[in-house]
Amino acid sequence: MLERTPPHNIDAEKAVLGSMILDNSTIQMVDGLITAEDFYHEPCKKIFKAIEKNHKKPIDILILCDILRESGQLDSCGGVSVIAELPDNIPSAANIVYYANIVKENSVRRRLLEAAYEITNMAFAVQEPLVEIIDKSQKQIMAINPVSGGSNISTAKEIAKQTFTEIEARSKSGLIVGLSTGLRDIDDITGGLHKGELTIIAGRPGMGKSCLAVNIAHAAGLRGEASLINSIEMPNETLMIRMLSPMAQIENRNLRRGFIRGPEWEYLAKATTNISECPIYFDDSPNITPGELRQRARKAKQEYDIKLLVLDYMQIMHTKSKGDRREQEVAEISRTLKGIARELNIPVIGVSQLNRQVDQRPDKRPMLSDLLEPGAIEQDADLILFIYRDEVYNKSEDNPEKGMAEIIIGKNRHGDTPVIKTVFLAKYQQFRDLQREENAPWRRIHDR
Repeated sequence: MLERTPPHNIDAEKAVLGSMILDNSTIQMVDGLITAEDFYHEPCKKIFKAIEKNHKKPIDILILCDILRESGQLDSCGGVSVIAELPDNIPSAANIVYYANIVKENSVRRRLLEAAYEITNMAFAVQEPLVEIIDKSQKQIMAINPVSGGSNISTAKEIAKQTFTEIEARSKSGLIVGLSTGLRDIDDITGGLHKGELTIIAGRPGMGKSCLAVNIAHAAGLRGEASLINSIEMPNETLMIRMLSPMAQIENRNLRRGFIRGPEWEYLAKATTNISECPIYFDDSPNITPGELRQRARKAKQEYDIKLLVLDYMQIMHTKSKGDRREQEVAEISRTLKGIARELNIPVIGVSQLNRQVDQRPDKRPMLSDLLEPGAIEQDADLILFIYRDEVYNKSEDNPEKGMAEIIIGKNRHGDTPVIKTVFLAKYQQFRDLQREENAPWRRIHDR
């Protein structure tokens, strides 16, 4: 049918199989992502089917060879020696989703070529009505769906029943229907951070945008809700110091210098024990791409059941696409974050920088147009929180706004966009409500 060899990548196909044999937990990671029909190499297709058929049982080289031998397919798959080589030729089973995506992409390309060939033949068949040719062509193209898992179409009855159940559950849980930010006044307006939604925290340097994102993840961890912080900007140790400081009530700068006095060692030890029990996970890989972030988020969801993902921050991340303008890169990053939120059904926080133009205005409170590459971010985000601290610009000791921070809700897909006054304790790198709650997490260590 095709004069040239159809698109395929046998190395990627073998890498998928090798990963599945090396680490059986990766079998679930490609479930619904690829099928046996996506494999071009016939032996690889047979091996995948054998693993898939017996996925509920442990799989290793010997077991797999026995399965293929029983079905009379071992020799046609290359024999024991070929099977044994599969797990030896991959650097890490953790990259299985990446390998599977290569297999899937080539499969879709082959199906497109087959459809194009058939459509070409139909177009030459002048005896067939043009309307029918177009209809058949559209159906063939529509049938090529690179996203596995079937249709997402649901009936009104199904959605209405599900929505009623969710509303009923929310009515019993109070105002907070999503993941709490740890700041009561923000939660009152937003209802918390919602599953499947993207929140952007933005501000000029020094405003505390990374700090607020870490505070939210920390608050979630203290409630036992797992979160993953991907920090491209700061190493893990810096993030941990920011969490320990408010809990131990030791100044951030003193922790960084190791300047600990007397009873503070006890406070620090208690804070360390407390935070060690929190399901908070860190990844400070400096050169992570949007695709790699998606893979790691999937893995973290599978292994730790994360309820929140934080990326700090968006403008530092780069894509693999050469020649893309910065706006295109940020648009891809923004779409990826929104896609992760939808796919994993968790809230995602992206920390974003603002442009310098805001510093030139008399009123330096940020607005949507101040976002770097605002188009895609504004479109994808469900909630945008701007941070403004007057003391960053006016450092006078008698500044009445010293120690205060405004959380400006620039966009709220579900409600109002007010300005919320909070307290920012710079020495602890922590945001607090104006009315400090007696049962706040940081009071669990000691009350000073």
